[in-house]
Amino acid sequence: MSTRLFIGLTLAALLTVSTVSAQNMVETAIAMDSLVRQIDPIELDAPVSRIDSIINFGKTYLGKPYRFQIADGSRLDCSGFVRHVYQEFGVDLPRTSASQANFVEKTTIDQLQQGDLMFFQGRSRKSDRVGHVALVTKVDGERIEMMHSTNSRGIIIETFNDSSYFTPRLLFVAKLPKEEVSRVLSKPDIPID
Repeated sequence: MSTRLFIGLTLAALLTVSTVSAQNMVETAIAMDSLVRQIDPIELDAPVSRIDSIINFGKTYLGKPYRFQIADGSRLDCSGFVRHVYQEFGVDLPRTSASQANFVEKTTIDQLQQGDLMFFQGRSRKSDRVGHVALVTKVDGERIEMMHSTNSRGIIIETFNDSSYFTPRLLFVAKLPKEEVSRVLSKPDIPID
């Protein structure tokens, strides 16, 4: 229920049961309208998108060290982290970043969206092999925010465009396969505490 509708119904109920004068009703209506204008357009019951839920779940691991061990014994290196975050929402990604790279559908950087993946060279810039993966958390024009598990800083969010380490190592960007996206988006959200 929107804030405006809720306040309007509350006002109507108050006016019907009270015995205030017409002048008081007008003053109350003006005051309530002013209050509604201050609160609106905030929608208190706005749903969180499925991809926001996935990203919010990933954010619960921010600050954890590289290869952090979770309850099932898995370790959250870069691919383990991405796999774990998506697995919580029913997507079973392969275990390694190289295997994940073969699972996804490549796209262009201008088509990049929240929830997509970015694949990078590993430590050696001479190699074209995938050695690292990150989850896109935000795209704002050309600025890309990514969340990943790094061996030096643990699980972090950083702006790709500002990273002198990762920017030159980008190999490609990708989306989950369409059938996976359809399947995951059709499920009800899992609440994040």
